[in-house]
Amino acid sequence: PAQDWWENEESVRPETRWLLDRVGNPAGRNVVVDMEHISQLRSNSNLLVALIAMWKHCTANGKTMALCNVSDKGREVLNTARFDTLWSVCTSRNEALDKVLA
Repeated sequence: PAQDWWENEESVRPETRWLLDRVGNPAGRNVVVDMEHISQLRSNSNLLVALIAMWKHCTANGKTMALCNVSDKGREVLNTARFDTLWSVCTSRNEALDKVLA
C-alpha cells in the first residue's frame, strides 16, 4: 500500500529514538511538538515518519500528543494525509498545552 513508508520506525533517527524512549517511559509526559521553526513539511519527510512514530508511542502508553505553530503548508499536508485526525494541530503552544493537559 501507498502508506507503508511511514510504518517503518527503523528509519527514525537516533535523536528521535531517544524521544520515543522518553515517551515510552511510564514517568514520561504528554507531548507537544512546536513546529515554529519548521519551514517545510512534506508528505514523505523523515519528520513526518518521526511524528507518526511518536504518536504511536504516545497512544501505546496512554499519552496525548499535539502539534503547534504549524505553517499553512504544513497544515495542508497534515490535513490532506488526515494526520490531523490522529493528533491536535494547534495555533499556539498554550493551546497545545491545554489539549494535552485536558
